[in-house]
Order: sequence, then structure tokens, then C-alpha cells
Amino acid sequence: MANSSSLSVPEVIKPRKRIEYIDALRGFTMFLVVFQHVFTFSCSVMIESAFLNILQTFRMPLFFFISGYVGMKLVDYFNTKTYISLIKKKFAVQLIPTVVFSGLMTITGPFSVFNVNFPVSGWSVYWFTIVLLGMFIVYYSLNYLLNRCGLRRNISLIMYGIAIVMYVLVFTVPLKIPQYLELDKTFYYFQFFVLGTIVRQNSEKVAALCKNHVFSTFVFLLFVSTSIMIYNKEVSMFLSDNLGAFWRYLAIFNGFAVRYAGLIMIFTFFLSLSPYFSANGRVSSAMQFVGRRTLDIYMLHFFFIPVLPVCVADFFNSSENIVLQFFFGGGFAVAIIVLCLFVSALIRNSDFLAHYLFGAKISEKAKN
Repeated sequence: MANSSSLSVPEVIKPRKRIEYIDALRGFTMFLVVFQHVFTFSCSVMIESAFLNILQTFRMPLFFFISGYVGMKLVDYFNTKTYISLIKKKFAVQLIPTVVFSGLMTITGPFSVFNVNFPVSGWSVYWFTIVLLGMFIVYYSLNYLLNRCGLRRNISLIMYGIAIVMYVLVFTVPLKIPQYLELDKTFYYFQFFVLGTIVRQNSEKVAALCKNHVFSTFVFLLFVSTSIMIYNKEVSMFLSDNLGAFWRYLAIFNGFAVRYAGLIMIFTFFLSLSPYFSANGRVSSAMQFVGRRTLDIYMLHFFFIPVLPVCVADFFNSSENIVLQFFFGGGFAVAIIVLCLFVSALIRNSDFLAHYLFGAKISEKAKN
């Protein structure tokens, strides 16, 4: 959810132009985040839904994938000056807004972040930006070290291998590290961040692969089949009873595969619509605008999630009607996003606040 920042980096970093379908994809993923949070936080009783669980399998991996895709740096030489500048930039963009809004949320909102349980519970609802900061630190540090070691050609593969090792460590080694560092989530999701950088580096080859009908069909069927085995209770119980110990290994594979398949499926879909998003129609422009304001929306939307009666949760728990869930959650999500954008626009009237709360560039007029 990182936004473009005003903090300059060395000129060895090549400038980029915005990619319309990626901005739209970010906007769509931000919608999914708010949509999910409406069901997660608006009721005191948890709403159990296979539909929501399926969305959750690829929602966060997709967001970290996009963060890696847009955050990848093309550098001619990743030297010490570049490294320090990039780290300082990410600390400013990720940490300052998180601290400020966590403080405001603790004082006024429904979630208490800075309390006596902070060392144990961590950043509560604002964990994402801290995890993303950790990912950028790991990514830039590995980039710096591997460049210094002369391993620049194989950086992507080495980094992905390290990401998988980090993922395995989460499940096998107890991390005795303060929770407020959010390293468990950083280790878990870093693989998707690195995947985003790899896809960006090989964008032409990936685009050709995504246009291959055999590949896209395989990914779709993999997502559907793994989702059924995970979230259809009758199927999962049948397989568990009949496959015995093998089911444990299959369940691990399913959990791994469903996230990758869902991520690739949604990315492929938006890539196929890139001419539509480049045309900048009304819907396309709206999605891209939301995609350019993801940090703003993420920081603000927790203040506007409605508190709903328990009977609403009871109703959805007794009904698996996807249409009702979609329109209910979607309606609230759109309303909350619109409200966030309005408040964001008011805050962005101040160049100072826009810079330090949302990472916006300070205009030349304000500098003078």
C-alpha cells in the first residue's frame, strides 16, 4: 500500500511511468481489503463464509505481490548511498503514518494499538505497513549484499530461495522476537513480494505466459480444485478419512497452491484487460485513482467501519448466499472508500500533512 514518496533517491535508479492496469489492480485489491474488513470487524460475532475465506487466500499475497512489482528498483549499481537513501525513504513513508494513525486510533477509534499489550499483540490492525517496511528493508539489504558479493545476475533466484526458507522458518522454528516487529508475517509473505519483483523484471515473458490458454486454464482449475478441497467441508472430510497421513501433505500443498493460483489468476485477468485500463474510462479511472490512494484508504478506513448488530452476523452465518454477501459487503466497502477519499482530499490540502501522512511529494511552490 505504499504510495509514491517525495524522498529522492540517487539517479542511478531509473524512472518509471505508471502502469494503468497495475494501478487498477491495486484499487481492486484495496476494495477486497475493505470488503473483508467489513465482515471481520463490523460484528462482534465472526462471520464464517467459504466465499470470504476463498477471497482471503489470495487477497494479502496479491497485495504484497503488487508491492514488490511496483517497489522493485532498477539500479545500475546498488551502492551504499543508494541503499541508505532507499531505507530512509521507506521508513518515512511506512513508519510515520503508521505511528500517527495508530495513536489516533488508540485515542478515538474502536481498536487500541498503543496499550500495555503492545509488545505482545503488535500493531493490531495496522500490521500491514510495518510488515511492508520490513520487507523493503530485507529486499534492499539483500540487494545490497548480493551486489557487493558479485551475485547480481542471480539475485532474483537467490532472493526467492531465501524467501522460501523464511516461510519454512515461520512454521518450524519459534521466533523469539518482539511481536511489534511483525517478523512472522514478514517472513510468511516475503515470497509474494519477491515474486512481484521477478514478474516485473521479466514482464514480457510473463505476459506471453499469461496469454497462453493452457497455462491460464491450468491456473484456474488449480485454484478451483484446491479451494474445494480446503473449504468444502464434505470434500475435505472425505479426503481426510480416506487418504490418512497423505492428506496432511496434500493440505500443505493446497494451502500453498491456492494462494499462488489465485494471485496469478487475478493478475492474468487484469493484464488481459490492460487495453481497457489504458483507455481511462470512468470505471477504469476510478479504480486507478483508488489504486493511487491505497495508503490513504488503508490508514483511514478503520475509523469508518460500521458497528452492526449481532443479528447481521447470525444471518450471514446461517446463509451461504454469495450474492447477498457481495452486495452487502460491497456496498459498505464502496461507501467507506468514498468517505476515505473525501477525508484524504481534505488532509492533502496541506502539503505538510500529505507528505508525512501519505508520502506525497511536496510541490515546488510549497518548498519555496
